Amino acid sequence: MRSLLQKILSRQDQLSLQRNVLKQCTMDKIVTALLLNTREGFLTSEVNFSKQERSPDGMIINPQEIQRLKESIESLPGNSPPRDSTLVFKELVSLVSYTDVEPVVCAILTHLDRENLWCPSLFPLLIFELLLEALKNTQLAYHLVKQLINHLCKHNDSPVQNKIGIVQTLNHASNCNISNFNDIDLTLI
Repeated sequence: MRSLLQKILSRQDQLSLQRNVLKQCTMDKIVTALLLNTREGFLTSEVNFSKQERSPDGMIINPQEIQRLKESIESLPGNSPPRDSTLVFKELVSLVSYTDVEPVVCAILTHLDRENLWCPSLFPLLIFELLLEALKNTQLAYHLVKQLINHLCKHNDSPVQNKIGIVQTLNHASNCNISNFNDIDLTLI
């Protein structure tokens, strides 16, 4: 899977990538497939970690737990779908520009909503950690935080646990690149 998607991405010049791959309907399919495979590795990895670092309700998450999960998925054998999906996801995200990050984030948010994955919030935190790691531009990270805030506003009627998961993800996303946020042009937000 990884080699096929990598070939597709590497053969696309930036203009045709924007025209073909980064459309919302295409991005929904690509990102959903990548997230499903990444989640498979996440579930396998999560079983191997103790839950003692979380509160009894699973809502408080230690940042080291996210890092260990990420390392666990990335250390899977080279031909495992979860590892390949994680690498392709990061490569895809690294190719997007300011205007193209929105379809990627919308596809992620739609998948997390549809699959009810906000609670516990460890998987969304992992995904947004990977997303932020792949973004090369701090302005894109700010756009991501803005999209998360807008998404939270749309969840007025959602269960409290889902809102908490979104807030934790928002908090994590805003803290990941906080050292780089001082030089941002806030007029774009």
